[in-house]
Parts: sequence; structure tokens; C-alpha cells
Amino acid sequence: MPGRIPLALTRPGSRGRPNEDAVRVGPGWAVVVDGAGVPARFRGGCSHTVEWYSTRLADHLAQGLAQALGTSTSDLRTVLAHAIDQVRAHHSESCDLDSGSPSATVALFLLSGATLHHLVLCDASVLVASNDGRVERHTDLRIDAAVASGRLHHQQLVARGLDPDEASRHSNDHIEALRNHPGGFWCAQADPAVAEKALMGSWPLAEVETVMACSDGITRAVDMLDLHSDATLLEAACTDPEALLDSIRSAEVLRKGQGKLHDDATLA
Repeated sequence: MPGRIPLALTRPGSRGRPNEDAVRVGPGWAVVVDGAGVPARFRGGCSHTVEWYSTRLADHLAQGLAQALGTSTSDLRTVLAHAIDQVRAHHSESCDLDSGSPSATVALFLLSGATLHHLVLCDASVLVASNDGRVERHTDLRIDAAVASGRLHHQQLVARGLDPDEASRHSNDHIEALRNHPGGFWCAQADPAVAEKALMGSWPLAEVETVMACSDGITRAVDMLDLHSDATLLEAACTDPEALLDSIRSAEVLRKGQGKLHDDATLA
């Protein structure tokens, strides 16, 4: 495994719209960045797009992971903090980042010596299959509580007679107020200090059969579409990733409910 370059696949949610996910891979490492598709008013201080942010963050994370490969380091939070700081430097002089900027979720893994290290920030995921058949999924679920709180806020506002569109605006404000704040959720944006909130873990490499980093456009096959378990999702990704994405798109069309119909989907 240490010398292998992971397979990478990404597909935009809709034709004619930019893919706000980014993926980079190298021998012994991979990173997936999922740009946050929030209303433009929440990034009003910045002239750059979500795609611009996720692409550059992925580039700098790739540089950091390539440099860490083969060393004794397992400090992936430092790699993430440095990448966020580098992206900030690209536009801190031209943009008012205190008034809002693009943000993203991150999932990555690195083979260092005899150990597999992984990091997740927000709702991107790392799935690890061990050679005894176990599959573990690592996802930062703190955003789920924020989204649930926003939905409850929306329901309460509508129940009080507020127009549903206006209620949606207020509930989005409610969720945004929880971004990168204590008691809320954490994602990559302009402050490198959020890297300290990322979740990390490690596995003895001898126990690892397969590892995958992916955006929530992939894990919605488990969480939203009822197509897979974590184990069968990882198996499908390894067997025929294009077919996996096709099945997700077909199930999205049939699904009814809240949330965006299609999402950018990326795996490594």
C-alpha cells in the first residue's frame, strides 16, 4: 500500500455548475475538500468563489502531505493549519475576510511509516476497512446538530406565521452563526486555528485493507438514500466507482425531501 497512488474520482452535482469539491492524491496520501455551498451573502467580504477556495486548499494540503510522507510526523492538524493560512494569504489583502469568505470540509489520510493517519473536519469522511472485515467510518458530526437546530428554528418561525422563504433566510442565519464558534461546528475558512478542532485517528498499517476519503456527496448513499451501509459503500467504491456515482444520481432523482437534489461527489 505505501507505494500506491489512490484512485480518485469526482463528479459535479449538476451540469453547467462548477464542481466545488476538489481531490488530490499521491503515493501514500489523499485529500478531499468539499466546498461549502452556503448563500453568497455569508461570504460577502470575498470576491472569490467556493470552487476557488476548495481548489487552492486542496493544492496546499497536497503539498503538505507530500512533504510529510515518509517522515515520523502524525501532526495532520499542523498540515491543515498551514494550508488554511496559505490560502488566506492568497486573498487577505484583496478581500475583507472578517466579513465572510468561502469555507470547506476536509477529509485526508497519510501513510507514515507503519501507521495510517487520518483527519476529518466537518462532514467529509474517512472510511477504513481492516483485514479482519471491520469497516469504520470517521466523520465530524457536529454540523448535524447545527443543521437540526436550523430546521427546528425554521419550523418554529413558520408556525408563528412567518413566510416560509423569510423563515428559511432566518434559519440559514441561525446555522451560519454556529459556524466556527464554540458550541457549533467547525470547517476550514480563513482562520488556521480551526485546524485544532479537526478529528484525527490512526491505524497500524498492517491491519488496513482499504481506506477511502470522500465528500458527503458520497456518504449520502448511506445517510440519505439508503443505498448502502458503510461497508457496502466502501466495497462499491473499490469495485466500480463510476457505477456507484451513477447509482447515487439515480437515487437522488427518486428521492423526495429536504436538501439539495444533487451534490458534488468525490472519493479517493
